[in-house]
Amino acid sequence: LPVLWLFRWLCFRISTGAGLIKVRGSSCWTDRTCLWYHFETQPNPSPLSFLWHFLPRHMLSRGVDLDIFVQLYAVWLVLIPGFGPLKYLRRLGGLIQALFMFNIAISGNLSFLNHMTIIP
Repeated sequence: LPVLWLFRWLCFRISTGAGLIKVRGSSCWTDRTCLWYHFETQPNPSPLSFLWHFLPRHMLSRGVDLDIFVQLYAVWLVLIPGFGPLKYLRRLGGLIQALFMFNIAISGNLSFLNHMTIIP
């Protein structure tokens, strides 16, 4: 049981850290334009990256909104204790994180980071 909490804490720290870097860093995140160029400039694109690159810009801008939502807001759900009906909220938070990390993994290759965040 303590190991599961450490995994949840790891997931929370990785996701929150990535989100905070984005909102404190480059203006492209606040302008919602980072994903317009990300898929053609990432260091290790996946074979499917070109599909995301050619999405309409308004969808890519909403992708930035989704990124910030998942990494700064939905990530708090993984820390909810699993007693009674609250466990479903925690599971929802875990599902949101896992689907988001799976999307990142198939749209680009960030090595072990996505897999490490999906595990808990």
